[in-house]
Amino acid sequence: KATVSVLYWSIMPPPAKEAVVVIWDVGFDMSHRSSTSFDECKACIAEFCLKKIQHSRQDEVGILLMGSKQTHNRLAGGQSGKYANIAVLSELGKPTTDVIKQVGNVNQLADGGVAADLMDAFVVAGDMLQTRCKKLRFAKRIFLFTAAGDEVRNKDSLEVILTSFGQLELSLVVVAVEFDFKTEEIADHHEDWENMTMKQQNEKVLYHMVTSLGNSSICTKLETALQRLTDLSVKGVLQRTSTRGCLEFGEDLKIPLFMYTKTRKASVPTLKRTSIPARDLDPESKGKVDIERQYFRSDDPECNISDDDKVRAFHYGSTVVPFNELDTQMLVFDGGIRSLKVLAFVPASSVRRHQFLSGTYCVTTPPGDIQAQYAFAPLLQAMYETDNCVIVRLVRHNYKEPVIALAWAHITSNKKCLFLNELPFTEDLRKYDFRELTEPVSPELLQAVEDLITKMNLDTALPEDEEALRPRDVYNPLIQHFQQCVRLRLLKPDMELPPMDPKISTTCCNWTSDDNILSKFFAGSNTAIDRVKNVAGVRIASGVGEAKKRNFWFADGSGPVTAASDVFNANHEFKKQKTYFSGDGSGSQSDTNPRSSIDKSLGLGSDLLKDGRAIADKVTTIAPTSDFQDLLHRKDGDFVQTAITGMIKVIRDLLLESIGTSLHQKALNCVSVLRSGCVTESEPIEFNLFLKELKSMCSGGRKSGFWKHLQDKKLSLITKEECIESDITVEEAKKFLIEGEQEVVVQMKPVEEEVDDLFDALD
Repeated sequence: KATVSVLYWSIMPPPAKEAVVVIWDVGFDMSHRSSTSFDECKACIAEFCLKKIQHSRQDEVGILLMGSKQTHNRLAGGQSGKYANIAVLSELGKPTTDVIKQVGNVNQLADGGVAADLMDAFVVAGDMLQTRCKKLRFAKRIFLFTAAGDEVRNKDSLEVILTSFGQLELSLVVVAVEFDFKTEEIADHHEDWENMTMKQQNEKVLYHMVTSLGNSSICTKLETALQRLTDLSVKGVLQRTSTRGCLEFGEDLKIPLFMYTKTRKASVPTLKRTSIPARDLDPESKGKVDIERQYFRSDDPECNISDDDKVRAFHYGSTVVPFNELDTQMLVFDGGIRSLKVLAFVPASSVRRHQFLSGTYCVTTPPGDIQAQYAFAPLLQAMYETDNCVIVRLVRHNYKEPVIALAWAHITSNKKCLFLNELPFTEDLRKYDFRELTEPVSPELLQAVEDLITKMNLDTALPEDEEALRPRDVYNPLIQHFQQCVRLRLLKPDMELPPMDPKISTTCCNWTSDDNILSKFFAGSNTAIDRVKNVAGVRIASGVGEAKKRNFWFADGSGPVTAASDVFNANHEFKKQKTYFSGDGSGSQSDTNPRSSIDKSLGLGSDLLKDGRAIADKVTTIAPTSDFQDLLHRKDGDFVQTAITGMIKVIRDLLLESIGTSLHQKALNCVSVLRSGCVTESEPIEFNLFLKELKSMCSGGRKSGFWKHLQDKKLSLITKEECIESDITVEEAKKFLIEGEQEVVVQMKPVEEEVDDLFDALD
């Protein structure tokens, strides 16, 4: 059993933002080294800025060139010879693509080549951090890319700089470029100072600064830094509480606690709507688009509904139950103030982990609250030793609905807390019934499966000191590929998006690739898998994975058609033949759908079926023309008016929902079919009234192009020559189609008043 000290301190959360100054040595020694080292420094700094843009948008980065031919810094003004050859390439601020371009434009010989004092660069970097951060809560770091080959003149200022950096709580990261000493051997090197070269002395001093400052200061090789920056990474999460409250035992015993989110489903970032023309006109606006929603009546697209006329409603079956704002407020359940009320303790063995809802929370005491720590420590210790969990009533936010949750003690060498998961209500559970597994299993098959489980045991995948498939080591390939595409589009807007990087696929999803850490593990289990297949008699099912083929026959029964030339060389009507199979697996080409015999046995009339499917009872936007024809030809009632009204509504919806002209062709086909149907059914007045409304809708707006399509197809009013019920002449129809606002008088036919049936309304 682990032991918890009565008093332990909660770790203060780190600052939400970080300020970083990068000192890039481009002096005499660096300029005379190979261009490979210089290019690697450039790539490392650019990659560092990209990571900040991608994962830490609130962080700020500044870049200094040490050894530059120019002098550009705040401290150099009016002081002759001091802080010379130190240029601020980029002031402290949020990194942008312009900063990355500036880094890429630095030339090894043209911009550098002058020896500069390292201590002066430290002073300028510290001044930049102090001037920008002041008393704001920033984490502060200095990155130094150097080969440490130039002379340090102001050696006496070393201790003053270390003291100043310590007061600023600043950490130092030295990226070593071709150091003579290995970074892990610098501390153990005890050669006399006088016998060291100037470069070795500088390396020793830098290591002394790193060890003196502490506070996550490190010294690393350039190759290691570049490798870590190019590895897959995730966005950092700020240590912020999700809930603050008290763990309550009854009315009087309360322990203040903070709750942090431990796990939560990560999703691909959403793409925001942006206006490129607006961004080009006003770069400060960043092309932001404001969305304004308007609501219209479904039966009258021109009628705009105001906010006062809208109300929320609940669909109770086919009935709509409205709720106004006051009713909506009464529906909210008031759970009281934020709290965790203890309901009961239960043994951990009785917990059903498969019923946990998603998301895990970490519960601990507020940082620095000694009294809360005294009260929380024995509770944590007792729960851990007795192997018990606690069920609590959790209210995350004031006056919100409560939930039931379960918490258990977690004690390790560096973390002591409660982990909490939400439990389901009965409405959250899904109950399914499955058939019992009563089939006998042979001892040989059982032994083969046991050997497979043993062979694929993850504990044997890696050496004892390593662990495979840890969540922190497995990345989401979808999110990683999305970030890869965003970075490429950011740097090279005109380049096509690449396929998934092999580094992502081999790490996240392609487990059997040679570069994957589990490739040998899976290769070693193939023998056990083959043995299970042989013992169980596994075989490949015939036809699985094969492409489905369609057989085509001529309508007169001859065929089948084996080549396209058969269609052109024979005078036959062409049709597609379906193949139906009987229960014994035999099949034949025929027009007889087995469904028809079932329908007859069930007493379903053939007039309600068409090609094995139910005939539509309304016009839908999925297949409006076929639905319209089905309604016109139904024999079980008069559905002509339903078909015409439904088709008119579909045409309106298609035009309103069309993005540009995407749905215009479909709407045009609907108008043509509607006109033909109205002529056949002698209903010209309905069509003529709708066409006049359609002309008004399409005049002078974005839908004017649709009216041009109607003109091209000559889909005008139905004339008396086509249908005796119409009063429109051919000349009037031509004028209506061509002229802008031609008034055409359409005589309304008297409509019999429908009487609502009380029982139908109740139904």
